[in-house]
Formats: sequence, C-alpha cells, structure tokens
Amino acid sequence: MTPGARFSPDGQFVATACFDGLLRIWSVESRALVAQYDRGIPDDNVRLSFCYSPDGSTLATVTNEGIALLDAQTLRKKQIVEVGDDQLPGLQNSDTTMAYSPDGRWMAVGGGRILVWDTESWDSFSLPVDPYGRIAFSPDSRSLLACHENGVIDAWDLETQERSTLVRDSDMRWFVTKMYPSSDRLAGASDEGFVVVWDIDAQKPIWKERAHRSPVWALAMSHDGERFASGGYDQEIHLWDAETQQKLMTLRGHNNEVWSLEFSPDDRYLLTSSKDGTVKLWNAQTKPQSHCWFLDAGEVPVGFPRNGRGLLSVTADGALRHWDGAKVVKSLSPAPPLRPPVTVYAPESECLYVLDNDSSVQVCDAQTLDVRRSFTLNGSCSRVLDVSPDARYLAGRGSEHTELGVWDARSGECILRLEGGVAWSASNDLAVFSPDSRLLAIGTTQREVKLWDVQERNFVRTLATHPWHVFAISFSSDGRRLASSSWKGDVRVVDLETGREVVPSLYGHGGTGVDAHSFSPGGATLVSSGGDNVRFWNLPTGRETLVFNHASNQGTRIPFLSPNGALVVWRDTHNGRVRVESIPTMAEIDAAYASQLQSRSP
Repeated sequence: MTPGARFSPDGQFVATACFDGLLRIWSVESRALVAQYDRGIPDDNVRLSFCYSPDGSTLATVTNEGIALLDAQTLRKKQIVEVGDDQLPGLQNSDTTMAYSPDGRWMAVGGGRILVWDTESWDSFSLPVDPYGRIAFSPDSRSLLACHENGVIDAWDLETQERSTLVRDSDMRWFVTKMYPSSDRLAGASDEGFVVVWDIDAQKPIWKERAHRSPVWALAMSHDGERFASGGYDQEIHLWDAETQQKLMTLRGHNNEVWSLEFSPDDRYLLTSSKDGTVKLWNAQTKPQSHCWFLDAGEVPVGFPRNGRGLLSVTADGALRHWDGAKVVKSLSPAPPLRPPVTVYAPESECLYVLDNDSSVQVCDAQTLDVRRSFTLNGSCSRVLDVSPDARYLAGRGSEHTELGVWDARSGECILRLEGGVAWSASNDLAVFSPDSRLLAIGTTQREVKLWDVQERNFVRTLATHPWHVFAISFSSDGRRLASSSWKGDVRVVDLETGREVVPSLYGHGGTGVDAHSFSPGGATLVSSGGDNVRFWNLPTGRETLVFNHASNQGTRIPFLSPNGALVVWRDTHNGRVRVESIPTMAEIDAAYASQLQSRSP
C-alpha cells in the first residue's frame, strides 16, 4: 500500500512511502524509479512522515534511527538527527506528519507529540501538546498549526512557543488544516466529514459543509490560494473555490480511502495517494483554458484530417466546418444538408461518404464537397459505419437492425452480409476496419468481438468476451492490437496474433459504459471515455495515468483522438457541447504528466 506521496519543489520528482517501509523517488519525466531507501519502519507506521526541504536538496524522513536527512535525488544519507528513545516511538505512528516551514528555517514532526528543529543548529524543542491528526505551518513560517479532538485548532508561535487558539468548535474532531496564503483564513476538515473555512480574525466560520460521508484525512491548498482539495474515507476528492467555497469538481477513481493530497508546483495537477495502493496524478484545471474550445450546440465532429492538425465537424443545420485550432477556417453548406448518421469521413482519402436513399453513396471531396464519384449499393443500407483505410470497402447496417453488410466501394457489390443479435443493441452499429483494411472487427450482442477477413471473406476468430454488450472497438495504428469495451465499463486490449489480453482488463469508469477509446500513435497509451470521465492508461503497466473529469461520450461514438495524439474530443457534461482539448503530445503524456506513480510491496 502507498499511504503518502509528495512532489519535489520543482515538480520533477515524486516521493512515495509504502507499507514495506521503503521510501521511493520517481522521476515524473521518465516514470522511472530513481532511488529507494529502507527506513526500517514496519507495517503501516509511515504515512506522511517524510518531506522535502523548500530548496529541494534534502528529503527528511522518520526512520528507526531518528530523523534521516537524505540527498533528495540519490537518497544517500547526509545526516541523522537523533531523537530521544522516549520520543521516537511517538513519531512512528500512522498519523505522523512531517513538514518544513516555507522559509526552510524549521522542521517539525507531529505524531504522538510535536518536535520542532531549528534547521541551522538542529537544536530541538517539543511542544506541550498531544495533537490529533496532522500539523501544518503557517505561510509566514512563524507558527505551527495543530488539530485537536476537542474542536480546537491552535497556532504555536515558534519563537516564543506560546499558543493561540484559532478555531473552537466543540462539535468537531479536527484532523487536518491548511491556512490560506493570506493568513486570514484557514480550511479545516474533521472526522465527521465536515469541511470548514474559518475567518481567523472574526473567530467564526465563513462556510461549513458536510462535504464527505465519512472522515476527511487530507486537505491541500493550491500555491496561488485560489483552490483547495479535500479527500478521505469515502474515496472521493472534492476541489473547492477558496474564495466562494463553490465545489469545482469531484474526482473519483480510487478504490479505497484517500490518504494524501498535494498540488503540483504549478497548480495544474493534483497528486493523490490511497489505501488502494496507488498514487494518481489528476488534471486539476477546473476552468476552460486557452488550449481548449467548444463546438456550437448541436454540432458534432466527424473526423480529423490525416495530419491530425485540425478537426472536421457537421453543424446542426448540416454544414461542414474545418477547424484549425479554435478557429473555423472553412465552412461549406451543401444541398441537401449533411446528416452525421449517414456521413462518414475517410481521412486517408480525405473524402466524405454520404449515403442517400438507402442505396446511393456519393464520395465527396472534404475540401470542396465536390462529388468525386458515386456508386449504388447492391442491397439496402441504412447507416454507414466505417470505410476501410484503402477506400476499397464500406461497412454499414442493413435495413434491419440485426443485419450488417460489407460492400465493395467501387462496384457497390455486397461481399459479406452478417445477421444475428437483438434489434435494440447498440452493438449492431459497431464495425471497424483494421489499418491495413484486411480485417473487420464487429461488436456483437453476444458480448464478443468477432474478426472477419474481408479480402478472403471468412471468419477469423472471436476475441474478448465482455460482461455486457460491446460498446466500442479500436485498432492500434500498427494493427497489432485491438481494444474493446462494454456497457459495464471494462476495457480489454488484445494481441491480434495470439488472441490474448495484453494487460488485465482495465476498470476505472465506475460501471458506466465506455463509449470510445483510441490508441496513442506509438501504442503505449490508450485513451478511454465513458459516462463519467476521460482516462489515459499506460498499456505496458495497465496503470491509469491521467483523468479528465466532467467529460463524457456516453451514447455517441464521435471521433475521439487525433492521429498525432494532440487533440482529444469529448462531450462536456456541464453544457452538453463537444469540447476539443489540446493536450501535450503523447510522448509527453507517456513520459511526464500522465504518469501514475505507483509503489507496492514486493
């Protein structure tokens, strides 16, 4: 289990503590384990009993010898600060917190007691208090805050060692507190699930809410003081506006209680650790940034150009629009208007395939909407599902919902017709060609994915049995892997040569159907979208790496990830419009921001 995680001051490293007693340093850039140190503390006596110095040169930690000062990059021991035999056991309990003051002058450890060191002389003193929960320094480094079971939060002046009471509420058992950068307010959280913002000068609460269903173990204040986060036993993490106390978002993804929270130095990400054994990095940007934009109401994307630099969409009135970033660079209004259910974009040929009157298909240049050619299908087709990358084949739904056909896109001849399943299943609208145009993957109502060789016109194999109807299918760009997902929220990745799963089934969408997913250009990352959020998965490890909340593609199969991995598309749950998000390149996602740093007992 991984009960604690902290960013280095420069944001390049993350330190984690594990129940095996090891302190580990991870590179955020490479995801690699940089160093580890055995603290000699058994079982769960770890939590947050380690911290970085403000200059990032030292990592201090409680050990079985005392306080070890370690080189922050190599974890080589620089110094042991001795602690009395009568004091050390009190610093090795599960609620121990360790912190440097913001100016680096003081270091404090709070557990069964509070010890404070002057970091120049390493002289120490103890405070005559038995704290409950976690300690925290004031932003000006002059005071140390301590929580108590009797509803009191005290501030201890570190020069005079005098105490002043900041909060008094006999109904609360405070566990954790953070002071605003302005030092005029503090946020506190209790065993009862309450989160409170307190006016220090007025000695009264500004806001008090039972934000969690059970104890709150962690609070984090952003460095700019604009937001704070709370998390605890109920596995949920809430982000709050520090000024208005409005809830900005709720993060769900841990499968056990949340033990620590910390904003990245630039406040863009939130680092969390949990009793479920994972450390997660969340996108914590709560407002639309300059690198995202929205399509108009009723407008849907139909595809990405081959270079992946823009987006093509169809408006509510049937016009085709070309986007370059957030700017519409071309708008074409055909007669009759385009309808997305019968319009498919083929990026390799840069053409739109438009179905008309159940059998006629027009192939239109996407730049001009001029008709390049047309052909008539042999047999009825009510919806075009996919066009093969080499433009030789077209897959579509027959006149009956239980029928699926494959047509030669030059002659219109139906070369393959499949029947089966129940009429209401969305799986009947799920057929995807492989990158080499040879295979067609079909989602069935029997909870399976079936592969057909289109050129040989024969059945190849059955893949990936799901617990419910198959809802999305995608191929990796090299055609060697296939991902599929179901209404139950599971995602499975299969090697097409062996038919075996590459990683154990991916779960994280909370039981909502996973409607869309795409492989990154290099195939190391899979991006999935369901009814709750968009998630990035590292496929070599099967670990969830990055989460975008308030994102959903539920009920739609819109184009999802651009070919170069620079744009991701989803439907925003706040306004119902399609949102286009410019993300770091997939190389950066794999190597930096999307790293889920995880340490487990061997």
